Amino acid sequence: MADDHHDIERYLNGELSPAEMHALEKKALYDPFLADALEGAAQLAPAELSADLQQLQNS
Repeated sequence: MADDHHDIERYLNGELSPAEMHALEKKALYDPFLADALEGAAQLAPAELSADLQQLQNS
């Protein structure tokens, strides 16, 4: 999940191409952690998500 957080942010911001969105959604079908991350991140405001990700990276 090294770069998945960037993909999650881009996914939620609508910055991925349809092919990239499909690939991430397909990956989430086989990765329960990614699926949970997508679901949880969708519940946060963009500023909250960025702050949480920064906090995780700092720890």
